[in-house]
Amino acid sequence: MKPRLWEVLDLPVREPAPTDWAQVEASLGTALPEDYKQVVSRYRGLVVGGFIRVLHPHGRRQGMDIVVEDESNRAWIEFLHEEAEFGEYEPPPYAAFPQPGGILRWGVTIDGDYCHWVTNPHGPDTWHVVVSEHKGDQWTEFPGGFEDFLSAFFLDRSRVTCFRPDWPATDSTSCFRE
Repeated sequence: MKPRLWEVLDLPVREPAPTDWAQVEASLGTALPEDYKQVVSRYRGLVVGGFIRVLHPHGRRQGMDIVVEDESNRAWIEFLHEEAEFGEYEPPPYAAFPQPGGILRWGVTIDGDYCHWVTNPHGPDTWHVVVSEHKGDQWTEFPGGFEDFLSAFFLDRSRVTCFRPDWPATDSTSCFRE
């Protein structure tokens, strides 16, 4: 099925290298949602609306590889929990994956906010999205998955509390893609 998001995504500039999804998923310790794999398999890199950088198994820029960022996400969540013990922050409402119900990062905004899946034992195509402000003190849940979230945000102009108030911008359907 063609993702609705493809209404605004142009064809890739270059053909991406094939992704060995079995290897990526083994490295992460979980299968990934099909809508994510469909979109990411089409591009070498993707920044949707000039705002959300989608992590990629072949992320060529620092901070853009989904496997590398999984380790970074775990360290970040651990840091937030440690800081909460000292009263610096409220504890985050989620653990990091692979904990039950843990979050797995799939994107980062140009402001440094994070897009995650909230994992569950029912399989990756049932995961919903949560967005966190970069300091971890504000979290916004979205009831759908990867493609549903991006479509709602960029096509339907839904608001995300922890994103800056001028996003999505009226011209935010433009995409950088490789």
